[in-house]
Amino acid sequence: MAAESEAHRAAAVFEVREPVLVRMASRPRGAAPATVDAAEPVSGARQLAADPLLGQAVRVASGSLAHSLARLTSDEGASTLGRKRTLSAARTLTRYARRAAARPTPFGLFAGVGTARFGSVAKAEPGTGEVAVRLDGAWLRRRVLAWLGEAAVRRRVDVVLNDLCFVRDGRLYLRTGAQEHSVRDNALVGAVRERARNPVPYADLLGSLTERFPALDAERLDGQLAGLLQHGFLLTSITPHRIDAPLLDGIETVLGGALPDDARALRDIRAACARHQDDPPGLGGDSWQDALDAVRRLDVPGTGDDAHARPPLHVDLHVPGEFVVPEAVGREVCRYAAAIWEITPQWTTLAYMRDYRERFIERYGTACAVPLGELVDPHRGLGLPSEYGAEPVYARSGPGDEADGPRRAMIGELLQEAVLSGGDLVLTDEVVGRLGEVAGHDPAAAPPRSLELCFQVLSESTAALDRGEFRLLGSPHIGAWTAGATAGRFAAAAGLTDELARLAAEGADDTVITAQVELMPHEPRGLNIVQVPRLLPHRIPIGVPDDRRDPRCLDWRSLLVAAGSDGLRLLDPRSGRPVRPVLPHMLALDTQAPPVARFLVDLATARPRVWSGWNWAGHDALPYLPRVRYGRVVAVPGRWLPGRRLRDAARAQGAGVWEQGLDAWRRRLAVPDRLQIARNDQMYPVDLRERWDRDLLRAELTAAHP
Repeated sequence: MAAESEAHRAAAVFEVREPVLVRMASRPRGAAPATVDAAEPVSGARQLAADPLLGQAVRVASGSLAHSLARLTSDEGASTLGRKRTLSAARTLTRYARRAAARPTPFGLFAGVGTARFGSVAKAEPGTGEVAVRLDGAWLRRRVLAWLGEAAVRRRVDVVLNDLCFVRDGRLYLRTGAQEHSVRDNALVGAVRERARNPVPYADLLGSLTERFPALDAERLDGQLAGLLQHGFLLTSITPHRIDAPLLDGIETVLGGALPDDARALRDIRAACARHQDDPPGLGGDSWQDALDAVRRLDVPGTGDDAHARPPLHVDLHVPGEFVVPEAVGREVCRYAAAIWEITPQWTTLAYMRDYRERFIERYGTACAVPLGELVDPHRGLGLPSEYGAEPVYARSGPGDEADGPRRAMIGELLQEAVLSGGDLVLTDEVVGRLGEVAGHDPAAAPPRSLELCFQVLSESTAALDRGEFRLLGSPHIGAWTAGATAGRFAAAAGLTDELARLAAEGADDTVITAQVELMPHEPRGLNIVQVPRLLPHRIPIGVPDDRRDPRCLDWRSLLVAAGSDGLRLLDPRSGRPVRPVLPHMLALDTQAPPVARFLVDLATARPRVWSGWNWAGHDALPYLPRVRYGRVVAVPGRWLPGRRLRDAARAQGAGVWEQGLDAWRRRLAVPDRLQIARNDQMYPVDLRERWDRDLLRAELTAAHP
């Protein structure tokens, strides 16, 4: 009873907040089964592609698959495609179809997003889907760079020095991902750095350089500045960051005075996208093709010839309607979050920040505040954590020392009991209490201020949901340390901007500055993920054009870092107030963001205890792990790893070896008939009694990156 009452007291530390983002599959579960006869793959692929919404979703997602399916519509095209490519297209289409009817991963038209509220009676009344279309970030970035290659365009924009540049050993450097550019920091480059510290019209910058360096003619100076633009040392007022109407209006204005034909072409693209948005999902084939044609007419010469490439438009599906989640679901989520918090040991996540804090205190002490720009410079400060240069760092299973032995032993015991019984690993409140005792943490540690969790709600009907007959299945993507981050890129399409702004600012007062981190991804396609409206008054731009003279614009280089009682703190140098950075999207910071942006998030998050979901305490490599349940929450589903023997059988010639290897694997690990094939957060169901489904599994195991 003591453990149970402790768990109930802990549940009070978490409260649910709206908005609730609803992600729903676009293909009804009752749709025709996504199964193909391997002996006749053409007819099966044709039948699947006949679904209007699925066919349109494929055209939006994959130009190459859409091209293959178009060829399969005729017998002549099917014969030229060949059996191998036909089977490959049929498998890919099957995966898409099953994902679109099972787990709703938001991607194009395969899944829609909506909003829900908590209430006393469950409701699920979706309306007609609404398509939102915008230019693809990679396409627009490439097109803008080409426009900036024209002198007439450059002279109509403002420019500012990229704040990620730094000077070392007589050169100006800029690192973006794996690429590094540098130029000699000569008198000319130094003058550019000085003059473009704040936004300045390009024409004025060129004019001032012409006066300062009369020995260099204007054309040569213009060429030097153009090179700095192309390599990212200078950012412009039309450099894509937030791809919205103001940006496109600004580009049109610039082009109108320099390249009027291109300005008209851009207006044509926007009009074509608007027409496609007026069409219901699945019925906009003609308007979609019109929009694609309009974009490709404006392609950079030599880059738009491949009609099979990923389409240069980004599409989201918003599903309006009445969605109400019973309050009992919210209470169950709070209980689960509290239970996981109670058993979370110290430094299972972001352990490298513990070492970094110790190094900080050793060098600077506890009474010193260091400018962030100086701190992350390895020549003047500590540099960034060494892990940033290694492979992506994931949550560890435990502290990895002797102190974690009791926790590992107890989880191993629970695991063994579940395997021997053939059942689930059930976390009762008594078990949670015992795991909390061996976790080796400070029970008084403050829980996270903000947390976002993702679940699938499993119930037979809304009536059953109201009766409490439901299960919550934890997502492979468990959520985020910033509430609202998953919904961020859908804010405009789903009308969530105001609600997310309130959520981001919740708990803020005059003593703390809550600031939105705005960054430029390493890969231009990452721009599609960071399309979040401005939610907060203050912002921290990183590698994006901005005016740092604005008092609401916080220059990351000037922010101060100081040691706190359980981590490192970020301070505003002007007011001395703590700064809380907020990253309201799900860009992969370890691979896609400037390292200093990742460091800001780590500074805000890293504490001895960080909520990070269930972990197996080092038992992750076992070939079978049982399902883990707490109350009505399935924290993690049962999991079976293929193993080397099954992979070898999949690669063997002939079907006999594969079938024998599959049967042996299933007997050895008691693999059920029906399961999900999962890679990261992408999964789809298979039934291993079906030949086509076994073929799908074999194809996954023999893929280049299984």
